Amino acid sequence: MPAKKYIVRLSKEECETLTKLVRTGKVAAYKRQRAQILLKANVNRFDGGLHDKEIAKSLDVGRRTIERVRQRLVGDCPTNCVNVYH
Repeated sequence: MPAKKYIVRLSKEECETLTKLVRTGKVAAYKRQRAQILLKANVNRFDGGLHDKEIAKSLDVGRRTIERVRQRLVGDCPTNCVNVYH
């Protein structure tokens, strides 16, 4: 498998913000899903982040969705990446 082109590296503050978003009761499903993808793909996690295949299986999403979320993160902050609706 080729190396990932878009690597997710989140700071502790960014992780806390996304975790709070996931745990909030009333948030749009697409925002929650994107936040979960970023948290699971984060290479700064204790386990080094999950592979796209593992994320897709655990969240029941397609690998292409995960790739698009990773790509959106490049050049943008995680909260903006989560909030964009396309």
